[in-house]
Amino acid sequence: MKTSETEKHKKLKLLGRVLLKDKGFLDTEIYEEYKILIGRKNYVVDICGINPNLYSGHRRNIHGGGKAVAIECGHTNAEKLTNLKLFFDEVLHLPYGIISLDSDLRETLQGYITKIKSLEKEIIQLNQVIRDRESDIKSLEKRIKLHAKTMMIAELLKRQADRDYFTYSRHDEKIEALSQILDNV
Repeated sequence: MKTSETEKHKKLKLLGRVLLKDKGFLDTEIYEEYKILIGRKNYVVDICGINPNLYSGHRRNIHGGGKAVAIECGHTNAEKLTNLKLFFDEVLHLPYGIISLDSDLRETLQGYITKIKSLEKEIIQLNQVIRDRESDIKSLEKRIKLHAKTMMIAELLKRQADRDYFTYSRHDEKIEALSQILDNV
């Protein structure tokens, strides 16, 4: 970093570093104050990412392939941005005004983050309710099976009792008929 660099410029470069990481560049593939010669003119790129293994999606760049992204921070000129496009797959410009926009976005994002966290808690609670209901259902299923078995046993006992009654009542009829015959003898 330059020693005469302002805090705003440093913040923009930090934002550029974050953008490059989001694009898949590792810390070892991110360069600050990267010097490049275009024609007879030397340019210094505020921050860039160069990775020969990332797929850029189009032409081969000066680095022999992969992906190269340049980021200019703060004030710059159109000629520099145009010339950098000859050597980089992507050239981004982060103007100074983006910092104030960044703080507005931060508030909006914080609101979304709060809402997401609230929804995550609600999901956890709803998952617990689902687990409780599943447990209740299993318990009811067991009770229903037990009740069905109890009803089957009761029905079997009733049938057995009906058979026994029929058997005993016929047996009683036979005894009564035999005793009448004996009485007549």
